[in-house]
Amino acid sequence: MRQLADFLLTVIGSGAGATLVGAWFKRKFDVQLQTQIAALKRNDRIHEQQVNALLQIHSNLDRALFYAQRLSASGRLEGESDTMLGKRLLEKLGSASDVFSANSLLFDDSLNKQLHEFFQTMLNFQILIGVLSDQATQGDARAKLWRELQDNAYAKLPPLLKAVCFSARSVIHR
Repeated sequence: MRQLADFLLTVIGSGAGATLVGAWFKRKFDVQLQTQIAALKRNDRIHEQQVNALLQIHSNLDRALFYAQRLSASGRLEGESDTMLGKRLLEKLGSASDVFSANSLLFDDSLNKQLHEFFQTMLNFQILIGVLSDQATQGDARAKLWRELQDNAYAKLPPLLKAVCFSARSVIHR
């Protein structure tokens, strides 16, 4: 009888011990799993914000570049005016700048630097537009500024936008 009692206590005791250890491990793994799920959801939300912001920024910068190139063109299409093109350029740049300012913490340093460089070059472009609109600027000085304006619109800004686009694609497709 004593042997039977020892046998039953051993079986019941080891089962209860194993059950307690199993329950403890399960709880530990469940907590780790929930932590991992929360981190993945957070990363997913951040990535979605990055994608939405980059799509808006790129679209606005692309349109701003178009208006900059039209402003620096030698001729105008029917219905175009410097005032209208300048206004649209500023609207698109303003929209891109607002989205960038609200989301810049979501982007890495490289992309932030590229976007800052694009905005700085566009600011220089706008300054040149302002100087060229001043009727006091004439002759060789005006021709030099016009060439610089066209250089910004056709040589400097497109590669900057292309670099921004390349960096944005790497963020979007991760």
